Amino acid sequence: MKIRIRYNAINQSINQSINQKSAKSPLKSIIFSIFLLIASIFLGLIFEVFAYMIPTDRIRENIARGVDIYHSETNFYMFSDGYLSTMNDNDSDSVILSITAYSTGNPLKDALSSEYPSVISGEENAPRILNILSYSHFHPDQYQILSYSRYWHGYVTILKPFFYFFDFADARVFNYICQLCLYMYVGYLLIKNNKSQYSLAYFVLLAIFNPVIIALAFQYSPCTYIMLIAMCILLKYQTFLEEKHMIPWFFMILGIITSYFDFLTFPFVTLGIPTVILILNNDATVVKFKKCFLCGFLWCFGYVGMWSGKWLLGSLFLDQNLLEEAIYYIKHRTGHINPEITRLGALINVCSVLAKWPYLLLSVAVFIFLFIKYIVPVIKAKKFKYFLQKILPFIFVGLYGIIWILFTYEHCDENLKFSYRELGITAFSFVSGIIYAGNETLTRNI
Repeated sequence: MKIRIRYNAINQSINQSINQKSAKSPLKSIIFSIFLLIASIFLGLIFEVFAYMIPTDRIRENIARGVDIYHSETNFYMFSDGYLSTMNDNDSDSVILSITAYSTGNPLKDALSSEYPSVISGEENAPRILNILSYSHFHPDQYQILSYSRYWHGYVTILKPFFYFFDFADARVFNYICQLCLYMYVGYLLIKNNKSQYSLAYFVLLAIFNPVIIALAFQYSPCTYIMLIAMCILLKYQTFLEEKHMIPWFFMILGIITSYFDFLTFPFVTLGIPTVILILNNDATVVKFKKCFLCGFLWCFGYVGMWSGKWLLGSLFLDQNLLEEAIYYIKHRTGHINPEITRLGALINVCSVLAKWPYLLLSVAVFIFLFIKYIVPVIKAKKFKYFLQKILPFIFVGLYGIIWILFTYEHCDENLKFSYRELGITAFSFVSGIIYAGNETLTRNI
């Protein structure tokens, strides 16, 4: 009788938590997904076209006021020697600013081609910070125009209006303040929603992310903003979104926005971290897994679909085959070009970024705390099997970052300075899972 009641309760939980409308009319859900993707592609293009209508003279002047900072910091400035986690990517930031400052006067072409000035140099791999240094000071004899059309570069919709009014120094301070507000608001929502026990997991996440460095980098900021805003939305409106059956579409939109703004840094954090927040509830384990699969699939559909939209539009309106170029770079990023790099080797290299005394000591301290507070009492209560059942979804989500690293292992190995942040998913999910499973197990009446 108890088994039957428990089975019915799980069934009821499944029916209430998963999108019932999608289950009843999968065809309508598929059509809506395609419509949402197509609408996002054209809206993204329209926003960029409007951004490129903004005159660039003031933008270039405001950027020029601070780009000498890059020259003093050099291409890859490491704030603490030997710590890749403290390395800023001024090289990529210079490309971002170059694209922001440049315009041909044809908004549609600019939005699709994403052209930028590149310095003319005898060096084979000249530092790309010279691009923006040369162009911001307007030395046309020192640069040529190149295209970076395989990405959306959606950040121009924010940076162009910003630099029309503010300069480079303002940007870093504004970025720091905005991100600090979001970090604090997430902490406040954790407390308000009776999830203060997960503050430890949040602290570990921030320790890995290194917010000080992120605030100084344009490239690292998009995924960070998307992740934090998604956390805020779920912590504040998850119940409403679930009642309206909007959770799957929310994750699809996260994938779309990530593809639009990100410069291929650590995109899976916009999927993994919000997913952990999503499953911090009383759903049955099977329901949590279904949510993970459904939301993960739709995130990937939005991410890949949005990116593919840029390649298709570019191939249609520009005199180049972006699809062919995209396929080449996908092979390159996933290790099909350089056979010397292995998946296991790349994963070890990424993990080695955190193999420093501060991170190791933090890991040991957190593990000891969790072991004493949760695991030991669970073992004493002889409820370890139930504990494992409850933590399984968190272990699954914790693998997201590792999966991304293994899939794009050549790209991650080349960019250890930021790709290691995908491991933040693993740490946040595992710590949250131990806390969640421990509480659920120890408060369970048998």
